[in-house]
Amino acid sequence: MSYLLLVLQSPLILATIAIVIFLIVRRGRTPEHVEPGRSAFMRSVAVTGSVAVLIVHLAVQFFPLLDLAQRYLLPNLSVDFSPDPWGYAWWSYPLPLIVAVVVLTVVMVRVAQESVTVEAPVLSLKPRGWASFASRKELASAASVLGALVSVSLFAGVHSITDRFGLHTLVSWPRPIGATDAAWDEYGASTFYGWAYSVPVVILAVVLAAQLWWVLHTISVRPFASPASVDAETRERTRASSVLLRLFTAAVLLPLGGALLLIGQTATFSSVITTLDSAEYFVSLGYASFAPAIAVAGAVLQALALLMLVAAMRGKQSRVSSSELVRS
Repeated sequence: MSYLLLVLQSPLILATIAIVIFLIVRRGRTPEHVEPGRSAFMRSVAVTGSVAVLIVHLAVQFFPLLDLAQRYLLPNLSVDFSPDPWGYAWWSYPLPLIVAVVVLTVVMVRVAQESVTVEAPVLSLKPRGWASFASRKELASAASVLGALVSVSLFAGVHSITDRFGLHTLVSWPRPIGATDAAWDEYGASTFYGWAYSVPVVILAVVLAAQLWWVLHTISVRPFASPASVDAETRERTRASSVLLRLFTAAVLLPLGGALLLIGQTATFSSVITTLDSAEYFVSLGYASFAPAIAVAGAVLQALALLMLVAAMRGKQSRVSSSELVRS
């Protein structure tokens, strides 16, 4: 399992190397002009939020790799990273979502405290809603990854079983007829993305989605200051919506990729079950033939999320064309 984990984590390692190269290449380039006020605040949210989510995720992901390096490269080193680095840790999947929830909480407080001074009324040709300033493509991406995360979490939770502590962290192998109880107790189940992991992830993802909706709705329905400021405010609100949607999408992609990675890893192995007549049977999960593709897809999604976070850190901003402006 250890060697396979290293292989399947390789896209994550390659993505990290790509990030380092990207940062070196971008060093010294003149950053894009950032408008004062709310634009400056959202630029800060994009940078600090992405950095926080990125650092937390990499710390969690690379901890098992550090433990493996110590075990196989420096076996005599008396450093105990953890008594059981593969044991249950409920925070290993939802931690990026926790960080994102904290970031959006700060944004909500800031947005709630802002006031708009209307210098001259602006008549709207159509009512503005929470999606008025959001890119349809980014909205579709955010909704898709959220739906995928909830679906995967529900599917995995339904098929999970409890461990010796009563936590749904295992999946049961098909039990051959006549399998001994001793063999079944030892090899009849394997680590899985069960309810013990998926419930916190789904709850936090829904909370994050509710926060995102509130912020998008609040910044959308607020009146413009004057007819002359409509274009500038539209650009500002569109950039803010883009920053929040990208942060949301990246934060949701990380646990989604991690869930698929674990689900795929689990099914790539076969378990040996001994029957009462001393015969040995190799058993595998029903989706074993698709397991490598599932695991690779999970690693790719995590790498994509990392690249999105780095792009936000480096100041990539959405450009607003005249066709994207909300007519008011």
